[in-house]
Formats: sequence, structure tokens, C-alpha cells
Amino acid sequence: KWRIAMEKLTELEKVLIGYLKISKARAGVQATAFLLLREESQQMEMCEFLSKNETATEQQILDMARKIAG
Repeated sequence: KWRIAMEKLTELEKVLIGYLKISKARAGVQATAFLLLREESQQMEMCEFLSKNETATEQQILDMARKIAG
């Protein structure tokens, strides 16, 4: 489970967390992907990827997060 103060997150960060939770990836994978994506444009790109790839594997999620983060 996520143990962060949700009230301190931006709306986009909350949306990203929602998509990551829907992915059914393990919490560690979700957290890693989230922490890699600090810029709003990166977070938006990842949300778009997850919305179009609902069955993405954990490896695909991490690979995409790394690619987006540069």
C-alpha cells in the first residue's frame, strides 16, 4: 500500500498513482515507476502509456518509466 500523504500530491500525481494501482504491478514496482517520473510531462506520458496498455507487465512498466525519465 502507498504510505504517502495524498493531500501533498498534485492532481496529476494522484492520477498516476491510480493508473499504477490499476496495473496490478507489485507495490515496489509502482513506487519505483512513480519516483522516476518527477516532471509533469513525464507523469502525463506515463499515464497515457498505462491507459493504452492496461495489461502491461511489470517489466514493461519499469522499462517505460526509465525511458520517459531519460
